[in-house]
Amino acid sequence: MHKILIGCVADDFTGASDLASFLEEAGAKCLLINGLPDNSIMLTDDYDAVVIALKTRSILPHDAVSQSLEAFSWLSNQNPRMLYFKYCSTFDSTPTGNIGPVLDSLMEKYQLPYTILCPSLPVNDRTVKNGILYVSGVPLGESPMKNHPVNPMWDSFIPALMKPQSSYPSYVIEEGLLADEKKLHKKIKEWEGANIHFYLVPDYIDDEQGMEIAEVFQDMVLASGGSALPPHLYRVMSKHNPDKGISIRRTLPSDSRVLILSGSCSEATKEQIRNYISSDNDAIYLSAQKLLTGEQTLEEVWKEILTQKGDLLVHSYNENELHTDIEQEKISAVLENAVAELGKRAIEHGIKNLIVAGGETSGAVIQRLSVKSFEIGPSIAPGVPILYPTGMPGVQIALKSGNFGDAGFLNKGVYLMKKGK
Repeated sequence: MHKILIGCVADDFTGASDLASFLEEAGAKCLLINGLPDNSIMLTDDYDAVVIALKTRSILPHDAVSQSLEAFSWLSNQNPRMLYFKYCSTFDSTPTGNIGPVLDSLMEKYQLPYTILCPSLPVNDRTVKNGILYVSGVPLGESPMKNHPVNPMWDSFIPALMKPQSSYPSYVIEEGLLADEKKLHKKIKEWEGANIHFYLVPDYIDDEQGMEIAEVFQDMVLASGGSALPPHLYRVMSKHNPDKGISIRRTLPSDSRVLILSGSCSEATKEQIRNYISSDNDAIYLSAQKLLTGEQTLEEVWKEILTQKGDLLVHSYNENELHTDIEQEKISAVLENAVAELGKRAIEHGIKNLIVAGGETSGAVIQRLSVKSFEIGPSIAPGVPILYPTGMPGVQIALKSGNFGDAGFLNKGVYLMKKGK
């Protein structure tokens, strides 16, 4: 039986796609699966890695655990060398978050004494030092993400973030301890003697430390973190598989226009929208408030899209529109539904190229399209690949987490999709 080196489950779709893109760049042939796998998913012998994208970040913990366990059970049946649970590089700020419940259940299921927590993504300035998660050098709880409308980042210390979520303690690996495996092993044995299960939090500020973590923990059954560590784990493990080569990416030149759909409210996406519009590109404003009151309808927006002949941005960003009298959950729900429906109609109408901004928004679009799996294409930005849906010839989709990409991301994405390389 073909042995996949690493089988991953991600708690949202953009997180899964950025992980898959990093694995491909490390030389792994990767299949990205949307949702719980079914009998239609066939793995060929040339796949080195599989990533399953769930939409479990913000659902009830019981449901997140159930879906995650089912996904990991399917992966276990594929006989991977390692399992990996991928979550956001800014972790989960809510005391009722799902990282703890899912990992607790996985350690219990596989009877593992411990696993590691490595949310770092150095290429996007997410790093961990002494257990503290930093964003661009600022502790998470003091960064602009402390004002996130859905999940305000209330702390920066990973053990503190895990404490209300998990039944088990988290221990910070002291600086320099990774380099002394004998001392580290002794310390782990002490923790094993005091706990049924526990978590380890190593420093992770750059790729060199990422490789060090991968070397030390390459024989674990289960690891967890952001999308930066799995490529290092793959590089370490593939040394024992010299036949594994870099997969060949296909390119799909297309003459069709590009439709950009944005439901993200992140500062990075706002800057990208401003940059795109300032370049004399066409845009339509999608108002959550007007959609809720009926002043703007989905049919009106769709008709306007059809009248446009070139590339087009549909976005929900307006500095002058206030939402103080509308619940944020209603705003998110109406925008996700609208963008998902517009994305579905666009593909059905023959628009071949789609860029979606926003993690939850991207997940909603992919769920509406009912695409089960994807091949991984070239990246527009670190962690944002062009995806080729299986069974949909000629279609290209890019899904961007809100905070990913520089100011020119949208312009670059349009260019790469139209050039097909």
